Amino acid sequence: CGRRAFIGRFVLRAFGIPTTARPSRGHGALCHWTLSHGWVVNLGPGWGSGWTKTQYGQDVDFLASTQARKNLAAYWKVKRAQWVGDVLGEEQVYGLQAKNVKQIGFWFGASLRTQQAVIDKTKASTAPLNEHAKNHRLTLAEKLVETPVSPDAKTIVYHDNGEIGIPAAAYHNAK
Repeated sequence: CGRRAFIGRFVLRAFGIPTTARPSRGHGALCHWTLSHGWVVNLGPGWGSGWTKTQYGQDVDFLASTQARKNLAAYWKVKRAQWVGDVLGEEQVYGLQAKNVKQIGFWFGASLRTQQAVIDKTKASTAPLNEHAKNHRLTLAEKLVETPVSPDAKTIVYHDNGEIGIPAAAYHNAK
């Protein structure tokens, strides 16, 4: 899936179509711009299931920013609040789903509330905007992640000859 997404972005850019990587857990995907539906996801689950390598982090924050930009006159209010926050040294936060943020400063908070008001006024939605997302079936990786593992499958076995058997299910990444 990662190679398909990479080649897909490469081809889309070759034809001048805006695109960005939009991976999700255990899966590579992309999103690209369309005139009829705005940003749509290809090769992956719908909005809310992934992230971007942009300043937004979460895919729905990226989508929200692009939807608010449709009303450019109102979006300037969002940018001005962000600029004031920058001047006052606030931590930059570009979305309501931002992770690893200690505290949202007053001006960046105002920018996010203003952005949401602009989206609400334009009646845009951060729900999936394409048929792929509506009819998305879980990928094999997503099914494996969601499958419960029995305690027996996590049991580490110590053999008499000194060998230790550690099942993959016993490993847990505690990030």
